[in-house]
Parts: sequence; structure tokens; C-alpha cells
Amino acid sequence: MKAIYGLLGYPLGHSFSKMYFNEKFQSENILAEYRNFEIEDISLIREVVLTEPNLCGL
Repeated sequence: MKAIYGLLGYPLGHSFSKMYFNEKFQSENILAEYRNFEIEDISLIREVVLTEPNLCGL
């Protein structure tokens, strides 16, 4: 099972986190993926959590 980590916010086009962490996970052989979750309203966090069962951290 691949662990999912990510960043919440809007906009996230300026963020280098996704590239940085995915490269780090790959180089360290960590079974994980970093994603950007672009949400304009914090109330939508519930939807992110419910639709990503492997979410381990934000």
C-alpha cells in the first residue's frame, strides 16, 4: 500500500513540495506519493480525507 502525503491550499502552482518529496521518496525507496490538493475552502478537507484512504499526512 502506497502512503499518500500532501499539501492543501489554493493556488498551489508555485509550490515545489510535490516535486521535492516525490523525488525524495523515490531516491530513498519509500513507498509513498506526495500530492497537491487544491481546495479553495478549508471546509472541503473532509472530502479529501474521505476520498484518500491511504492519506497519512498533510
